[in-house]
Amino acid sequence: MADEAAWAYARAIVDLAVRRETLDEVEDGVRALAAALRTDPELHRYLLSPIAGRRARAAAARLDAVLPPDLVDALGVIMAHSRQAWLPDILAAVADLADAARGRVRVQVTTASALETGARARLAEELARHMRAEVVLDSRVDPAIVGGMIIRCGDKVVDGSVKERLAVLKRRLMAQPVGSDYCHENQS
Repeated sequence: MADEAAWAYARAIVDLAVRRETLDEVEDGVRALAAALRTDPELHRYLLSPIAGRRARAAAARLDAVLPPDLVDALGVIMAHSRQAWLPDILAAVADLADAARGRVRVQVTTASALETGARARLAEELARHMRAEVVLDSRVDPAIVGGMIIRCGDKVVDGSVKERLAVLKRRLMAQPVGSDYCHENQS
């Protein structure tokens, strides 16, 4: 339920920003606010519990001076309805909806080592062709996947990692009864 409500708030913020042609400013403000929430514990406490102290209110006032008016107004509505616990989800949803409004799709790609610039560009181009949208790659490195890649787009995941392929093979082998001809049948 909270997830649906977070999306409803986010949709209202993005729709208003599109109508007022302030989507760039709202996106920048959302990024700034999300970063501030991660790095400023006083602001985080204030926004998640408005009964915080003077220093938190001062931090919020500084933020008001930096954020676009549409986002400040939206924060006021969110807090007036005691929905501040949903704020991280709302901010993430605003980013996704702003991308959708621009015909962009964010795709997270995890590889065992950093992708070279050319490989990264080819992957983005291929994904864009399949998704019929501009693709923004968020590359991550996780040596634990051994090789291959894991591609995440929204709630869809394509796990082509060596680690996952080995896990699948292990499950298949473990499911075979001892002494079965499985290994002999699949040898070529």
